[in-house]
Parts: sequence; structure tokens; C-alpha cells
Amino acid sequence: MNLRPFFPALLTTQHKWDINLNREKMKTTVAVFIASVVLVAVLSSASSAEWKVIERSASGETTYSLDLERTTTEGAIVTFWRKDTDASGKEIMVQQSLNCKNDTFAVTALAENDEKGNKVKSLTVNKEDIKWIAIPADSVMDTFKAIVCSGDEPEKDLKAKYESMKEAIEKHLAP
Repeated sequence: MNLRPFFPALLTTQHKWDINLNREKMKTTVAVFIASVVLVAVLSSASSAEWKVIERSASGETTYSLDLERTTTEGAIVTFWRKDTDASGKEIMVQQSLNCKNDTFAVTALAENDEKGNKVKSLTVNKEDIKWIAIPADSVMDTFKAIVCSGDEPEKDLKAKYESMKEAIEKHLAP
């Protein structure tokens, strides 16, 4: 009869190392699984999103949209989803965090779909790897900041703010 499972002291150093290695593999597998489930859930909810076109590229070939439904705030930071759509219909959805107080932004996740809606690639940035970038004046991010921020704080009622700016946005987007 093998007594090792009942008496850990009987485990050899090799067995202990194998158990620890398997625990690390399990932790990594669980972390990857959870991250995948979260990304799939976020991307699949994009169809129920409330996308509003906010800006257009200088060439007019790309539109930049804001999802009014999926935003979160933490202090001066607002996190939201942006969708960039080119003339062929290819979409890139970018989750971004914007610090209203420091005038900086960061990309936290990204998903690219082809013209048929098939996912081409996706990326989630680990919290410790996030790089904050200054918002350039008169940029697409500057336009997003005007909507998602109210001064140095995140906008509390994004839908109402969009509605109050809707006419000006539509006039700006008109060819």
C-alpha cells in the first residue's frame, strides 16, 4: 500500500517539487482562463453597447465612437471603451483610462475585428504594465476628454453630457 498521499513527510524532494510546479501551472492556467473569460464577456457585450460617434479622422476615413454604457470611475480616472472604424468596416475596440486631473490616458485593452466582424487579435494590459501618456492638444483623446471629464473629475452623467453636446458634435462631424 502506498502511504505517501496520507503522510506528506514521506514525499521525496522530487515529489514536493512536482506538486509545487503543478500548483504554479494551475495558478497560471486559472489566471489565463479568468482573463480570457473577462475579455470575451467584455467583447461580446459590445453588441449591446451604446456607441456614439464622437470624432472623425482628418481624412474622414475613420470614425471614433464612445460607448456610453460601459464606463467606470475611480477618483479622477474614468475608464471607457472607444471604437475606431475605418472605411472598410474594420473595427478596433480600445479600452482606455483617462486621468481627468493629470490630462493623461492609457490603453488597458484592445480588440481588433476584420470587416466581417471576426476577431483578428486582442490584448489586455496588466495593471503594472500600463503606460500613461500626455493628451495632445486638439487630438482625438482631447475630444474624448471633453466628453468623459467635467473639469478635473470624471463626468457623473455621461449620457446627459453627450446629449448636451450632441448638436455641436454632429455639426463638427458633418462633411
